[in-house]
Amino acid sequence: MIQVHYRHVWNRYDDLMLVFFSFTFICWGASAADVVINDEVDLERPLWSQYDPRLVSELVFAVANLLAVIRLLFFLQITQAIGPLQASLLSHVSFASVGCLVFIHCNMAEWSWWD
Repeated sequence: MIQVHYRHVWNRYDDLMLVFFSFTFICWGASAADVVINDEVDLERPLWSQYDPRLVSELVFAVANLLAVIRLLFFLQITQAIGPLQASLLSHVSFASVGCLVFIHCNMAEWSWWD
């Protein structure tokens, strides 16, 4: 039964996406426990450890959301009837990527003082 489930690549992809979302919730719980144990409710973000559960959960949540958006490609692959939606989605993805690049470029100057 499991072999039939994993025969399709999209099923493996869905399982990976669910693992990322599950790990996000686990990290959120670990972050709440860390705050209670260490009593660091108002700690400034630059003072956090690089492996702080909140930072890790934000990273994993961003990756899981990216995987969820890319999952739309499966639906675009299935049917050709939604061609205009595919063109619209590709234009939105290109605008979003340009926006991300501008955001990163603008924040590089702000991050440079941190070194």
